[in-house]
Amino acid sequence: MRITGCEILHCNAGWRDFSFLKLTTDENIIGIAEFNECYGSPGLSGVIRRLVDRIKDMDAIAH
Repeated sequence: MRITGCEILHCNAGWRDFSFLKLTTDENIIGIAEFNECYGSPGLSGVIRRLVDRIKDMDAIAH
């Protein structure tokens, strides 16, 4: 099961932004994780974007 795609999603809730990372695999399995840039972690989306090329084609369940 290889990682084939990565998408960063942002949702404005009015009082804060919610950020999500969506990973997809070659077996059409989707994983979604929430991350927070509001309280002291600005730029986290940029870090994730830079790491995407490193994780594409990796085994999603290998640690």
